This record gives sequence, structure tokens and C-alpha cells, in this order.
Amino acid sequence: MAGLHIPLRGMGAVGESDGAGMTADAVGRLVWKWQKRLHLDVWEISIITVEDVTINDEGHWADVQRRKDSYDAIITIATQQPCERLERTVIHELLHLMLTAKWELSECVYAQIPRRLRKMLQDEERVGEELAVNALARVLMEAYSA
Repeated sequence: MAGLHIPLRGMGAVGESDGAGMTADAVGRLVWKWQKRLHLDVWEISIITVEDVTINDEGHWADVQRRKDSYDAIITIATQQPCERLERTVIHELLHLMLTAKWELSECVYAQIPRRLRKMLQDEERVGEELAVNALARVLMEAYSA
């Protein structure tokens, strides 16, 4: 796993690719492009690239971790995937950042619910969020490529 912090502010055009995926710099420019389009400029985002098709044994292409007390996030992303899927994955992870406030509110509510019921509700909420974020990412890709 190659860790790479890429400063995203003011990056140029996206486009570097080696055919099997994107370079780390190209991924950084892609994140910056969509960060601006989604009006997430307040976020300080670091990127960790993994030169593989997945980032873990579970088969995930990417993950985003965010700090609760600030607008800092780390996106870990596998770069050896088709460029279009990689771009959709970047959008997907950024959409999760947009939902941060919802998760903070949910945590307050869940703290009042018995543990067994809480786990069931959290799992359902995660599934629903994944479906919504996937659909939105797909629509955004189509809208901006038209």
C-alpha cells in the first residue's frame, strides 16, 4: 500500500492514465475537480492510493474516513480500475462527505436506542446510503459527460 498525500488545491486538468488506471497525481486532480463541482471546498482531503484493483480483502475500491471535529478527510482509493469507474468511485466517496451531518445526527439518536435495535437500524441506514450515493454518482457522471 503506497501512502501518498496529495495537496489538492489548485490542481490542473485531469487525464493522466497508464491504461490500467490512473496515476496518483491524476487521481488527486480528479478528486479536486469533483470537490469543486460538489462545493466541498471547505474540506481538506488527503488521498492514499493503492496500486491494486481493491483496497482490502473485502473487495472495496475506496473508502473515506472523516474526522468528526473538523473538515478533514482521507480517501483511500485503488488506482488500478477502469478510469470511468475510478471517477465514479471518487464522486461516490465525496458524496459520503456531504452526508457527514446526517451521520452525526444519527449517532445522537442511536445513542438513545437499545444496542440490538441500534445495530439493525445502522445497517439498514448504511445500505440505504450506499444505494443513494451509487445512484447519485451515476447521474452526476452522466450529467457532466453529456
